[in-house]
Amino acid sequence: MPLERFIPLSPDRFIRNSQDFEVAKFGHLNALVDYINNNSGGLKLSGNGLISSTLKAVLDPASSATPLLISTKSVTNYGAGAITSNTAFGGDALISNTTGSANTAFGDATLSQNTTGRRNIALGAGALYSNLIGSNNTAIGWNSLTTATGDNNTAIGYRTLNSNTSGTYNVASGVDALLANTTGSYNVAMGGLAMASNLTGAQNTAIGVASMNLNTSGQNNSAYGANTLQSNTTGQNNVALG
Repeated sequence: MPLERFIPLSPDRFIRNSQDFEVAKFGHLNALVDYINNNSGGLKLSGNGLISSTLKAVLDPASSATPLLISTKSVTNYGAGAITSNTAFGGDALISNTTGSANTAFGDATLSQNTTGRRNIALGAGALYSNLIGSNNTAIGWNSLTTATGDNNTAIGYRTLNSNTSGTYNVASGVDALLANTTGSYNVAMGGLAMASNLTGAQNTAIGVASMNLNTSGQNNSAYGANTLQSNTTGQNNVALG
């Protein structure tokens, strides 16, 4: 029976479609709650329905899980099996989480594959999508750090560190900065396309649009200024100012 509008007629009576009927005289709303539970199909106000009997959680009517928690601990949780101290908003955000904690995911498919990773921040559709166990990562921007499993990376901007797999301690800021990086670590790339082609190069610093843009495996290089060391691919220990 569909949920219908109730209009109070007296403390213990309601009217429905101009036909009033008597409810149990509890002196409060329990009778109405019982009626809704028994006659409204999937919507329930107790058990495994929409709202728990203790009013501490909003439950998934399709299962006994509690993917969205509004509890006395003041945490919000979304994702089957997710535990307290995680915050997620968006389709499939943190949906695979098992024991990971202190994660924040905002946007469609953010941290979607995360299971045990901790203290990650993902803002933007697809950010940190494939992260499983990586921790202490910050990804802000569409598909930033989307394939990451490494730790301690910071990616700010569209597709920054997009292909990173196990690289750690990288910082990328700007559209496509460190876009192709896979296992390279300890790199700093700031500016659109900075170190965009880097794969395994490590301990490089590139500041400026397209700086070290073609570097793939070069290490210990420093480039400051737009297009500096742009053609370097495998060279090491270079310093360029421009």
